[in-house]
Amino acid sequence: FFKPFYSLGVATNRDAWCYNFSKTNITTNISTLINNYNKYLILHSIDEFIPWTVGLKNCFNKSIQLNFSNLNCRIGLYRPFCRQIVYFDKFLNERTLQIPKLFPTQNHKNLVICVPAPGGTNEFMPLISEFIPDLHFNGDAQCFPRYYYEEDTKKQHTLFSAQTVIDGYTRHDGITDWVYQECKTKYGPKVTKDTIFWYVYGLLHSEDYRKTYSDDLKKSLPRLPLVDNPEDFWAFSKGGEELARLHLNYETVEPYAKVTVTGEDKGNFSVDKIRFVDKRDKSAIQFNPGIRITGIPLEAYGYVVNGRSAIEWIMDRYQVKIDKDSGIKNDPNDWAKEHKQPRYILEVLLKVITVSLKTLDITNKLPKLQF
Repeated sequence: FFKPFYSLGVATNRDAWCYNFSKTNITTNISTLINNYNKYLILHSIDEFIPWTVGLKNCFNKSIQLNFSNLNCRIGLYRPFCRQIVYFDKFLNERTLQIPKLFPTQNHKNLVICVPAPGGTNEFMPLISEFIPDLHFNGDAQCFPRYYYEEDTKKQHTLFSAQTVIDGYTRHDGITDWVYQECKTKYGPKVTKDTIFWYVYGLLHSEDYRKTYSDDLKKSLPRLPLVDNPEDFWAFSKGGEELARLHLNYETVEPYAKVTVTGEDKGNFSVDKIRFVDKRDKSAIQFNPGIRITGIPLEAYGYVVNGRSAIEWIMDRYQVKIDKDSGIKNDPNDWAKEHKQPRYILEVLLKVITVSLKTLDITNKLPKLQF
């Protein structure tokens, strides 16, 4: 289905420094790191203040001086439904792999279907991203792109060129021409590479597919069949597109309305750590000391990504954390402040309940697979 330009997610090996909910903090942290690195480069000595990795030591041994760039402050998806600022840089990220071909700059839009790499122990579940995914986004994420980009060094394209050039990069289809022709032959002339991309996302969500190939999916990357019935192809494609739009736009869906939220009138929406009121009953969440959510439908916890329900990913990631080695604070309230959305975290939690229920509804309506 895909050309060989898929990639694992980015591995920084210094997440506390390279990820933060605050762009201001990322700028301060990375500037401090770079300034100290350059100082030790002049002194020809390695200090333990720097979070050294093999890649950064190689830079040091080659006397490569580092410079901060605001353009490297990008939006990344650190974990499911958790956007943070990532400092995306080939020197300060231990492995960027082929991610620079998928997201060369912030102006180059793309979609990647991320699946757990072989060897994981959690149940297989894909998740789509329009931003740079972390290595552990949904397992050891292998990212299959709608497009990939190559720098247009020759600059010989014209208005009549078959390739699309965007800000100095040529955009290529990630879907192979072979599968495109196969699908057009089997399913009709209305097939596009977009409909194939959505078909892949829909098929990967099929419970029949995931259960039948559960052992294989732990050993190798997914192998995707082309269904015999054109109606099934279009049903998977339509379902895949609905799922993709839902997962990509989780910030803009309607918050789940059939819960009771108490304490909103106090106007304090900041969080320290979101907890269950009672660990034995997941229908009630203590958002912060003043706000409680009750009446959460338990079936919503059935949408599980990388071993944890989507709701519990929100609870886990949207908490204040201080890295014990560097002392760096990562505070999700900073994202809400910098985006001037004081209710952001509460809204995301309520919206992910909606996302979870709708995901289960769509996947339950996917066609049955015949093997």
